[in-house]
Amino acid sequence: MRHLQSSLGDPMMEDDPLRRRLEGNFALLEAFARTWQEIALERHPTLRRVVDADAGPLVDIGCLRLTPVGVPVA
Repeated sequence: MRHLQSSLGDPMMEDDPLRRRLEGNFALLEAFARTWQEIALERHPTLRRVVDADAGPLVDIGCLRLTPVGVPVA
């Protein structure tokens, strides 16, 4: 995601290289979406009925995953 954000400031591009970049960016975003779907399925298996779990490769987002921690309520 950092790469996508930082590339917003890149110089103007010709049409063909821009199309290739956009196609690659879109593929990366789709892989992120599939990865988050898999995480949702781990936590809520009944979602499998509406998600195609075999749609394509996943992205390693281990550094983005949060571990829920219980918080005492006063």
